[in-house]
Order: sequence, then structure tokens, then C-alpha cells
Amino acid sequence: MEQMPPSLPQRPVGVLARSRRGGNHGDDAAAPLFAEIAGLRDFYGYLAADRLKQPYNLNVRPSALDVAAQTALSNQPG
Repeated sequence: MEQMPPSLPQRPVGVLARSRRGGNHGDDAAAPLFAEIAGLRDFYGYLAADRLKQPYNLNVRPSALDVAAQTALSNQPG
């Protein structure tokens, strides 16, 4: 039987692959693995969130208020 490279389980694809291996264990066994990546802002995170029926985590971080940068931008034509 082939084994996954050591680096693969650390990536979201590896987590999904590991969760699929449990075939007969059902979604309950896979839920912790999907929960591990459901908060990621990428394809696999969204797949996991769908599987768990959770909203997507868009990781929204507001930009810092920088008055000097805003003034410089507003002074530029066009």
C-alpha cells in the first residue's frame, strides 16, 4: 500500500484525503478533520464548511486607518 508523503497531511488536501480514508466510519469520524480546515479561506476550506453546513470564514480584516495615505491618494488626479 502506498503511503502519503510526510508533507501531505499538513496541507488541506491531505486532511481531506485522510478524512476520505475512513469510508465505513461515516461523516461523524470525518467531522473533526473537516472542522480543522473549515475556517480556511480557500477551495478546501469552503468544501469542508459546506460538508459541515457552516458559513464560510472569509477572514475579513479591516485595513488600518492611515490618514496620510488617504490624503496622498485623494490628491492624485484620476
